[in-house]
Amino acid sequence: MTERAWKRAERGIARVVGGERVPVNGRGDLPDVLSSRFSVEVKNRALPEWVLHAVQQAEIGKWETDKDYHMAVIHYPGTQFGSSLALLRIKDLMRILEGGA
Repeated sequence: MTERAWKRAERGIARVVGGERVPVNGRGDLPDVLSSRFSVEVKNRALPEWVLHAVQQAEIGKWETDKDYHMAVIHYPGTQFGSSLALLRIKDLMRILEGGA
């Protein structure tokens, strides 16, 4: 039996963040991946074009401003700015957390 794409995604993300995939049959209310630093819910879905475009704009800005990292922020109207969602590539997040910021 072939492994489903969502399961491969969970395993791949677990490797990248140094965590372990929690099997569905023993998960209960736990997220898909647990590590010493992260509780991760993995969604293996196509992103809306506007989200991809926002990330691409940030990446272009990275090269034009000579910054090490790029981030797109999604703010939900009516919420506090600190509750906004930050989108950045996992490889960049891991570099930041490892002291590369």
